[in-house]
Amino acid sequence: MLFVPAGEFTKGRDVEESVKQCQSLDIPLKDELCNRDIFNLDGPAKKMPLDSYLIDKYEVTRGQFFECVKDKGCNQIPPFSANPVDPDFPVTDVSYFEAEKYCEWAGKKLPTEAQWEKAARGTDDRIFPWGDEFTCEYVTAFFCPLTNDTDATFGRKVGSLPKNVSPYGVFDMAGNVNEWTRDRFKERGWANKGKLESSFLSNKFGQFAIIKGGGWGCAPSRCSITNRAISHRIKSRNKTVGFRCVYEP
Repeated sequence: MLFVPAGEFTKGRDVEESVKQCQSLDIPLKDELCNRDIFNLDGPAKKMPLDSYLIDKYEVTRGQFFECVKDKGCNQIPPFSANPVDPDFPVTDVSYFEAEKYCEWAGKKLPTEAQWEKAARGTDDRIFPWGDEFTCEYVTAFFCPLTNDTDATFGRKVGSLPKNVSPYGVFDMAGNVNEWTRDRFKERGWANKGKLESSFLSNKFGQFAIIKGGGWGCAPSRCSITNRAISHRIKSRNKTVGFRCVYEP
C-alpha cells in the first residue's frame, strides 16, 4: 500500500473548465467526446481537507480475490472472473457489496470518492494521473491499439504501464477497469437528455455508488480523474468494474 499524506486538495472540476481542457486534447470526435453533458457531474471544484491514509498500489487482482474466496472471506468467484486468465489481471464482475466484503477481509475499506480522487490527482489539479496530456503510451483505453500484452476483453495485468501512475505512485487510476468507491447516492442523478436532477443526494443507504477511473472502454473524457459514473446499482455486477482498497490508520 502507498501513503497519501493529510492535507487539502481540489476535488472535482468546474464543468466549463472540463469542456475547455477536453477540447485542448489531441483526440478525434471532439464534438461528441467533449460534449458538456459528459461533465455535468464533475463539478463544482472545491477545496477539501483529508486525513492521511494508505491506498492499494494496484487494483485488486483475480488471484487476490480468489484467496479471499478460499479463506471464506468472500462468498464466490465472480462469474466473469472465473474464466481462465492470468491471476494478475484485475478482478471484475464484482458488486459493491462483494468489493466491500473483500476489503473488510483484508482489514481495509473501499475508498471514498475523495480518497480515490486525491490518490489519483495529488494537489496540482491535473487531468489524468500522469499529467494533462492523453496518450496511449500511458493508458489502456478506447482509441488505443491492442498490443501483445493487451486482451480486448480483460485489458492488461495491473501495473503493466509504468507511466500510468499518480503523484503518490498509484497505478492504473485511468483506464483498465472502472473502480467502485464507498460513496453511495439516493438516485442515479440523470433525468431526460442527460440533465442533472435536483434530487441527486448523497445517501449512505442509496442504491447507486460512484465509480471512478474510466475503465477499458473509456474515451479520454471518461478517463479523467474527476469524471464520475453512477450508472451501476450497488447490487449489480459488470465485467468492466473492479476496485481497490484503502486503510485508515
